[in-house]
Amino acid sequence: MAGAALLTAGVGLGATTALTITAETASQLTAPGGLATFAGNLTGMVGTYLALMMVLLVSRIPVTERVLGQHGLLRWHRRLAPWPISLLVAHAVLITAGYAQAARSGVWHEAGTLLFRYPDILIATIGLALICLVGVISIRAIRRRMRREVWWTVHLWLYLALGTETADLVKRRGGQLHELTGSRAQATIDQHSLCRMVPDLTERDVYVCGPEGFVIEVVGLVRWLGVPDEAIHHEAYAL
Repeated sequence: MAGAALLTAGVGLGATTALTITAETASQLTAPGGLATFAGNLTGMVGTYLALMMVLLVSRIPVTERVLGQHGLLRWHRRLAPWPISLLVAHAVLITAGYAQAARSGVWHEAGTLLFRYPDILIATIGLALICLVGVISIRAIRRRMRREVWWTVHLWLYLALGTETADLVKRRGGQLHELTGSRAQATIDQHSLCRMVPDLTERDVYVCGPEGFVIEVVGLVRWLGVPDEAIHHEAYAL
């Protein structure tokens, strides 16, 4: 029974890895920052899967407890712990590096852009910090110095942290390129997604049509990305 449970977990891990790999295209991988972004997506998905497995192991579900036993569940929980934390940290670093390459900006500048221009990223970063905090206080030498009630309360925040990390990954992997801003609900283009979709953007003619605010934003973005003025064609209309 224990072998079957481990096999099921392994199949889930394999499926998560395979789905992440097959979601990438050759053009995305060869675009500026494509490899780093792909590695960030892969470490994020695998890290989140392993983190959810950790939660499953200590959730006291009768079926899993009968299969592995309470001591077995705790033992596997401790063995898994370093992996999702390390992978999620790698995810954050690689995604930032990949986006910085795509936007032709520095890593620290890109980190600031992600944190302060995209609220979901800020929330996910706080979630990652909580996950790291839980990992640190779970080190045996540190845990022994803490009251169990305090350790357990902080540990419970892991559920909230995982929720923010999972929501961020699902949203970005779902390919959402627009967000609604203001009462006019005008679209805001994500520069990183644009670079990934059109890696040879600077070699193309760009045609933009839409509400005035949208056109101004897109024209300014493609100019900043290096598209010459003579290759930009636009038309705006009032809502």
